[in-house]
Amino acid sequence: MSQKFIFGIDFDNTIINYDLVFKDQAEKLNLIPKSWEGNKTELRNLIKSLAGGNKLWMRLQGQVYGKYINHASPNIGVQQFFFHCRLHNIPIYIVSHKTRYGHFDEQKIDLRKSALDWLQKNLLVDSEISSLVKENVFFANTREEKNQIIRSLNCSHFIDDLIEVFQEKNFPEKTKKILYNTYTKNVPSHILIQKTWPEITSSFFAFDSSFIKNLLKIYFKIIPKRVLKIKGQRNSQIFKFIDHDNKAYALKIYPNIYYDKRPRLQTESEAYKLLNKAGIQNTPNSVNIIKEFNIGIYSWLDGTKPSVPTYSLIDQCITFLKKLESVPSDAFKNFPHASEACLSHNALVSQINHRFQKLKKIAEKDLKLDDFLSNEFQQIKDDILEASFKSWPKNTLKKELAQSKCTLTSSDFGIHNSILSKTGELYFLDFDYFGWDDPVKVACDFFWHPGMNLSEKKKKYWIDEISQIFCSKDKFFMKRLNSAFPLYGLRWCLISLNAYLKRENSKINHLNNRSSLKIKTLQLAQLEVSRKILHNVQAKIWL
Repeated sequence: MSQKFIFGIDFDNTIINYDLVFKDQAEKLNLIPKSWEGNKTELRNLIKSLAGGNKLWMRLQGQVYGKYINHASPNIGVQQFFFHCRLHNIPIYIVSHKTRYGHFDEQKIDLRKSALDWLQKNLLVDSEISSLVKENVFFANTREEKNQIIRSLNCSHFIDDLIEVFQEKNFPEKTKKILYNTYTKNVPSHILIQKTWPEITSSFFAFDSSFIKNLLKIYFKIIPKRVLKIKGQRNSQIFKFIDHDNKAYALKIYPNIYYDKRPRLQTESEAYKLLNKAGIQNTPNSVNIIKEFNIGIYSWLDGTKPSVPTYSLIDQCITFLKKLESVPSDAFKNFPHASEACLSHNALVSQINHRFQKLKKIAEKDLKLDDFLSNEFQQIKDDILEASFKSWPKNTLKKELAQSKCTLTSSDFGIHNSILSKTGELYFLDFDYFGWDDPVKVACDFFWHPGMNLSEKKKKYWIDEISQIFCSKDKFFMKRLNSAFPLYGLRWCLISLNAYLKRENSKINHLNNRSSLKIKTLQLAQLEVSRKILHNVQAKIWL
């Protein structure tokens, strides 16, 4: 890096997350009921509104920051930032407004020592993954003293969760301000707002081959011969690396958890372990994970993306589903539902309406999207929803399908998420949404997914074959399937418009660095895909 950075960072609620600890201790002190939900700020306001609230809150703070600090966790992504700074030899200073002892703490627990012990426990100070050394941790008795320390350290940037720190008169003018907060109202333009640590990290550093090499060296004592970034990934980032024994592995960096709270790393790694244990070999093997970096390492599968969905490949998909059906349910009994599972008519309709309403809000500022949703999609949607309610089996209109009738699925199952080996064997990928779901959803998703590109004859062949698997254990399968077909068509019309969603754009920009022009081109292309699916829904091509 040509520019010299010196990062100053606040400690409480910037590096360390106390939310669950505050809630837990407030419950134990009978300040809130167990059913209470909210963040730390809401909890503070609630407690302060009670009789003697200020004293109660300060006493609670003293306990959380001292005695119970080891129950707190690092904010998601903070360890990545520290690791990047270490790789680039960038100094980090922690400057915290923290008194030595908490208010009303009869035990006189040293809060500063507790903070240092926590930093060491979480490998953020004096460790291989951090550039922070103990001598660079400073504590101040007042906010004014804190800003004086920041000035004396000549920090190029300071990261803090409190805007009040930056509003102090003696805050150094030359130090760039980064507000680590989700609050964005009335924040001056000279203060950069970052909601997550992964966003802060991506503002300064790249997840490149050098980062991967050093990560593998420090965490697993592996010095890879070669690291190659795999292009064309939309959500996650994939790297291929070769170890000293010439074995190849896939390293997967999952999306920012702030934008996608689903535990994708844990789900995918556990799914592969259980599938391999059950004797299903045409998926990757889970090798290792780095939870704090949201990274999974898997065996590398050599092959190519299938270009044409042949009958032979469809047969291999059918065979894979049969294998999943043959797995003893006890092995996966504690596995959750698949991502966006649809186990009732109500659940499916709710997903359609939720996606529709989100897109309608965006369409207020996009004439082409608004024209499609209002003048083409909405009437067809209303008619189909009304008809499906009448034809859907009554036992699962509102009540969820029993697990005995469900199947295990990767949720985005299909030839589009597979690798074809040189021997013609199909390997299935992307199990980060894996879990239990209605087999009707598996059948319909495969049918409607625009990436599958199936002819009408192959779609009919798929339905005939998959029906033979599930009809025997569920007498309502075909009735539910026939009623669900147009609903899932509508659902895929809306999924195909994901590039219009702000959160989706944020993920795309962060991972692939796309320009606004490219995003607009992508949106228009998706609009045409959605229109084509809607036409097929209206034409009832499944009949």
